[in-house]
Amino acid sequence: MSKKNLHVDKKREKQWENPFFKNFSKGLNFNLIVPSLLLLAIGLVAVASASNYKALVESQYASSITYLVRQIIFALFGGLMCLFVYRIRPEIFRRNQLKNFLIVGMSVVLVVVFFLMPTINGAKGWIVLGPISIQPVEFLKPLMILLWADYLDRHQQEVVNEGMGSTLKKNFKLPLVLLAWLAIVFLFPDTGGV
Repeated sequence: MSKKNLHVDKKREKQWENPFFKNFSKGLNFNLIVPSLLLLAIGLVAVASASNYKALVESQYASSITYLVRQIIFALFGGLMCLFVYRIRPEIFRRNQLKNFLIVGMSVVLVVVFFLMPTINGAKGWIVLGPISIQPVEFLKPLMILLWADYLDRHQQEVVNEGMGSTLKKNFKLPLVLLAWLAIVFLFPDTGGV
């Protein structure tokens, strides 16, 4: 290894000593990140090719990349949210106060969306915030995964010893909430989000 390469390597090491970058890559699963980035790239290409003509017509032939730019902004926002969630310690997700807050919050959002928000393309599952429309179902999916994973982790021994059916009968609150959420989503009727 030449002296020039050693100098570059030391410079890189020094860059990673910054508190923001320190231990940043610790625990990163590149077997998950690389395919995710590839899927993101394929999705952006698909959005660009599928919406090119529509964007041209809507903008009266001024820009053909309107939807692509919007999708890139959402992808960057999603990436920042991933980094934010990645930096949170997993123990925080196990706190009952947080779980109860998330359960009540999502329940309120789903009920409000069902009764108060307008129907878009035949489905009621949208929150309209000016020019942006958001589907709360997209937040519901990872929340259900987190809650169900926590439930199975806490009741792991019971599931192994007594079976899933018996465990669900004893500890039925969370499965009941998850089923109620699914019932509300089926009433939207935007089943593409389920």
